[in-house]
Amino acid sequence: MNHAVKAGLIGGLLISGFILLTTFVAVPDWLRSMSNMITLLLILVTVFISIRRTRDLEKNGEITFKQGLKAGMTSGTLLSVLFGLTVFIISNYLTDVREVLNETHPVTKRKISETPTLLLNSSSIGILIQQIVFFTIMNMLFAFISSVMASVMLKRKKEDKKEEE
Repeated sequence: MNHAVKAGLIGGLLISGFILLTTFVAVPDWLRSMSNMITLLLILVTVFISIRRTRDLEKNGEITFKQGLKAGMTSGTLLSVLFGLTVFIISNYLTDVREVLNETHPVTKRKISETPTLLLNSSSIGILIQQIVFFTIMNMLFAFISSVMASVMLKRKKEDKKEEE
């Protein structure tokens, strides 16, 4: 399996696990509020590692900008899709489980019995899907920017290797 695909799947599983952790486990409020930044940091690290491993293990220590961008976007796309699927599953299927486990609504901090329930109809599902697609595209955009930066930093050609020796 391609190293960029492996890095994307591992990074996506890490982000999905982190989202599930902050959703279902009683974590400190500061960690819950920092979850978006931690997600972006994981995207950045995953893209960098995928480009570096592609360069070192698949391309014999040399990689062009195009190859690095391709490896970074492969891992970033997989990671973003797994992120979107995790948020979609939590929002649609696991919301009731989360509320029963926490016994209070995570945002309003009110008891569940005081919190009005959201009935998912066709318009609210459409809005939910739009939001998930938006966040997935934003993560892919961040992965693209990270890929460009990492590709420039890690780019190495034969001439560069000869100069180092």
